[in-house]
Amino acid sequence: MKYNYVRFWGMTLGIMSTLIAQAQLSAGSQGLFVKTGTVMSVDGLTLTPSADMSFANNAITLSHEPVPSSSSGNGSIQRVYLFAQPFGYLGEAGIRYLSAELNGNTAAQLALMYKSSTTGQYGLANLNTISAENLYVRGATTGTTPVSFTAFTAVNSGVALPVNFGSLTAFVKNNKLRVEWETLIETGNSHFEIEGSANGQDFTRIGEVKSKAESGNSNSPLQYSWEAGIEVLAGVSWLMGLMALALAMATARYRKRVGVAAVLLACSMFYMSCSKYTDVSQATPQKYFIRIAQVDKDGAVKYSKTVQVDFSFGNF
Repeated sequence: MKYNYVRFWGMTLGIMSTLIAQAQLSAGSQGLFVKTGTVMSVDGLTLTPSADMSFANNAITLSHEPVPSSSSGNGSIQRVYLFAQPFGYLGEAGIRYLSAELNGNTAAQLALMYKSSTTGQYGLANLNTISAENLYVRGATTGTTPVSFTAFTAVNSGVALPVNFGSLTAFVKNNKLRVEWETLIETGNSHFEIEGSANGQDFTRIGEVKSKAESGNSNSPLQYSWEAGIEVLAGVSWLMGLMALALAMATARYRKRVGVAAVLLACSMFYMSCSKYTDVSQATPQKYFIRIAQVDKDGAVKYSKTVQVDFSFGNF
């Protein structure tokens, strides 16, 4: 079969005349039209659409940061193509990489993977073919309708890529702290640990929720929530104060017995004060931060983004 071949090595497409924000390829509103069977190459990524393709208002950026594995393993190769916007595509795709980018993977066992823009899940491409000696891996989308994706990379087949977090919110209402989050995909997940912080940097575990995924694996979005009394907010603030006190005593070289006694006294005061709190204005700081730690069955931990607790729900 005869192919047309369009090659762009670190260049900008169509009406764009200069590189934009390190993108290997950028296209504005007029975009680029690629005819069926035309091979388009962008800095090692090749796309051969099986249906006419339009690339507009989008950009492809090459990242050398590998996608980590959710279990034991090194994750993807150190060549990940990121799309600024979800891109619908039907056809073959390939990646030409450097041996130094294998990141512990074996060239002869590589498989092309793409990240679905719908689920956030990395899925294996179909009909993977490998040319280990030429450092090249190729695959194809499945089905007869375009697949919408946001990234391409390669990984040894059988290596699980990570849990992907969706939305995360935290708010106080009716004297309760409520945290809600979503996962888009889970692989080998054990549980989640809710962590709180009064300064957004030093976090303390305040709760735990087991994975809803069967055997810790899910390819569909799952919704989670956790709730606790507002005393937990005051508790983290007091705990940080106690940690600062302990550090100060150690720095001043207080004797061990005096330090232990002081900490025990402070802890007693903390629990007594928490039992008296009934009003959010008395019990909580004005700023409080939440993040979720996702813990794999093998003990590996991945963190969500950090969000600030919303106190704006009127009557607490």
